[in-house]
Amino acid sequence: MKKSAGKQMITIAGGVLACSMQMMGCYPLAPAYFAAAFLEGVNGVWLTAAMYIGMLYFMPLTATVKYAVALLVTAVRSNW
Repeated sequence: MKKSAGKQMITIAGGVLACSMQMMGCYPLAPAYFAAAFLEGVNGVWLTAAMYIGMLYFMPLTATVKYAVALLVTAVRSNW
């Protein structure tokens, strides 16, 4: 059980770091990492919170809003 919790915490921390990787003004790893981790079954509440914290810390506000909506759409769509 502890091994699984540790793995989830590392995955969630990776989500925060994925928000800091910029390529030509875009942050392509943020939604990609979120979708992959969310579909793998990582705790959605903690993953979403970590991603939003990472986006607020590393991204400009306009990019944060854009990618926050993208993460929300990904989470809602993957539950259908």
